[in-house]
Amino acid sequence: MRHIRGASAVVAASFAAALVPLPSTAASELAPGHPGKGIVLSGTPASEAGLAVAAAGDVNGDGVGDVIVGADGTSGPGGTGAGAAYVVFGGDDRTGIDLADLGDSGFAINGAAAFDVLGWSVAGAGDVDGDGLDDV
Repeated sequence: MRHIRGASAVVAASFAAALVPLPSTAASELAPGHPGKGIVLSGTPASEAGLAVAAAGDVNGDGVGDVIVGADGTSGPGGTGAGAAYVVFGGDDRTGIDLADLGDSGFAINGAAAFDVLGWSVAGAGDVDGDGLDDV
């Protein structure tokens, strides 16, 4: 994983056949050594999206690993700098994902108050509640 302010690329070299092309030259810079392969997760530069990225396990139970992306600079419902973390569902049909518009590709967890900086650090937690799905 490599970060350019506001964007990240997730590259899984061992699954190269299932990876999709990176959509731009700047995106290719995110994945040196894996030219043109990976998934770009984009946020705004001010969001600092991608400074914290972790494997989340299989959060949605589809058998494919998911990713959690921190964006501690995000300003949203909680106010300036409340931050956010985005759970992005894995899959082989991705060409790039806008974290601000995940749709069915995942979900956001937003900071509750200004300067919470939620997303400064992110991690998968395993199946904490015993429901068979991984938690974050």
